[in-house]
Amino acid sequence: MKKLLALALTLCLLLGVCSFASAADTTTLTMWTFIAQHQEFFEKAAERWNAENPDRPECT
Repeated sequence: MKKLLALALTLCLLLGVCSFASAADTTTLTMWTFIAQHQEFFEKAAERWNAENPDRPECT
């Protein structure tokens, strides 16, 4: 009985830690910079990344 209770408790803890992301959820990464030249470079790089990787996190 104690083993069954321990197993049930362990399963509850493990399932509680897991998070399930749905396909509709998106992750947005935001880049901050304080130098204008870097901002221009990263904006163009983010546009290329988003175009080449539609199934990956979105960079802004």
